[in-house]
Amino acid sequence: MQATSVVSSMQLQNLMKRGEQAPGESRKQLVLESYHTRHYIEAGATFQSEDGVVTVLCVLDPEICYFQGGLIYTANKLHFHRMVMRAARGIGKDISGSPSLRPLTPMEIEFTLGAVSVVGPLECWTIVGNDLVRFFTENQKRIDEWNLRIAALLIARMVLKKYAGVIYERVSLSLMGGVWSNLSGEIATDDTFIGRFTGRLWGSYRSEAVMGRAIEERWAVFKCVFDILESLGNIGTLADENQNGELHVQAEGFVRSLRQHGIGISRKDICSLLEVTHHHLPLINSAGTLLNVTFEGCHKPEN
Repeated sequence: MQATSVVSSMQLQNLMKRGEQAPGESRKQLVLESYHTRHYIEAGATFQSEDGVVTVLCVLDPEICYFQGGLIYTANKLHFHRMVMRAARGIGKDISGSPSLRPLTPMEIEFTLGAVSVVGPLECWTIVGNDLVRFFTENQKRIDEWNLRIAALLIARMVLKKYAGVIYERVSLSLMGGVWSNLSGEIATDDTFIGRFTGRLWGSYRSEAVMGRAIEERWAVFKCVFDILESLGNIGTLADENQNGELHVQAEGFVRSLRQHGIGISRKDICSLLEVTHHHLPLINSAGTLLNVTFEGCHKPEN
């Protein structure tokens, strides 16, 4: 087995699959000893080696996957232990005064893995540079905002799928293709998925402006949809003919609003949601409010 090597796309995918199948394994701690000192190495650990800053991405015995100088490598435990031995003075000591050596958070690790899974390990330097910690320090506010927005869209998607399937199907067809298709599947809502999905978007768009527009376009559609669902829920169950006539008029307006966002749906489909939205209005309102607070709150000027 080679001591250390640049990771290929296939190797990276296999490592990520192993981590997904056994999350605890990829996040376990590796205990190494050097000069009578124990060093605890885990995903996110960062230290200065002879060849530059090393950031550990995952520990999957007997391999350690790490980022260094814009590339991703794997090393067997023995070779990595030797790296630690040579860099022992930079490990296990107070590094809080050096921003370039802070550990990465789990979401930052997942963001990196998501981005690299799209562009490939040989080109990851083109989107995250040569220093991961510096990249996340400089872009922390923007990435945190993206993560929050993706989480809000994810929750809205789940509510829409459960209580308004007919609209959900139309939205998925229109907006959830390509890299966004993962958001329309059966997925978890934990930080691992959100961080990795945001990274995949970054790897796909490679531009803050383009990625921001893509996210906001989806928010605009979801906002329109949840405004409609809230209106339907407030109408309640209508019985007499006059009220039903009013509902049909409103439904026509809803159809036109959705059509402006590229979502085709019939008046009959809109009316079919009347009862379910009425019964689940609090939950629908909560998801809609979360969307608006998350997106509109990010536009408020700082004091």
